Amino acid sequence: MSFFSIIYLNLTFAQLTAHAGGDRHLCTHPDSLNALIIGGNPSALGGVSPYSYEWSIEPFDLYSGSNITITASDVLNDTSLANPNIIDFTIKESFKFKLKVIDDIGQVAFDSCIVSFSSYAKTMMTYTYSIPYGDSILLTKDVNIEWLFDNDSLTYDWTPGETLSDSTLITDFWASPDTTTWYSVKVTDKYGCVAHGAPYYHVIVQSLGIDNNEKPEVSIFPNPVKDILYIKHNNKVLIDELKVSDLNGKIILRKQQDYGITFIDVSGAPSGIYSLIFYSKRNKIFETKIIIK
Repeated sequence: MSFFSIIYLNLTFAQLTAHAGGDRHLCTHPDSLNALIIGGNPSALGGVSPYSYEWSIEPFDLYSGSNITITASDVLNDTSLANPNIIDFTIKESFKFKLKVIDDIGQVAFDSCIVSFSSYAKTMMTYTYSIPYGDSILLTKDVNIEWLFDNDSLTYDWTPGETLSDSTLITDFWASPDTTTWYSVKVTDKYGCVAHGAPYYHVIVQSLGIDNNEKPEVSIFPNPVKDILYIKHNNKVLIDELKVSDLNGKIILRKQQDYGITFIDVSGAPSGIYSLIFYSKRNKIFETKIIIK
């Protein structure tokens, strides 16, 4: 085999290929920030090592009319690494990264990838409320965590959800805790990326001033209700009167029984949210919210 044939075979074997890693979507909640890395594994194939790398994006203005131009060096920790780390994912929802690879004998190869992000903004704001034991409160503040680019795709899960009228709403839901409770929300976007908000609502439940052994343990079902609402309690306190009032305090239903009450018929009430108030020997002992369908 001639000397020129050997050179030809080596050059054929040494064809250089760049690999930017393919298109990806990255979740960017705090415990994943160290994983926001782009590039292939490896980012250069063939050719003759060592390689040099150059990552770039199409430059753009930070905002309309701005004199600040964003380049790849504003987004990546080092544009000359084979696998750089994304350091700013809050400027745009996605970037097209371009990779240029040069090997030791001057061969050049190109590749690109599109990387999109689930980026969240969080606040540490908290709201504290105080309610009597057995009462409820309507929670109406804006949520303390949001997606930076498109909130329409989010779903919400408030915890502890068992004491809420609807744990999947962003706001305007009732809380009816028996004990002092912190509420926080988990947010999931259309990509399945999950982020947790800090504890947000602090609902302090005040004692009614009766002995703990005499506090009623009351449960009602079903809620929402269409016709018959059933009442279950621990029998330590006789519930001998029930009142249903609208949110303006107007009594729309009332039931009295000397030997105790286990249900109330609400089928005649218009649909809406109401207060259900429990009495024992003319003393108010418990209050909660019900939804009549």
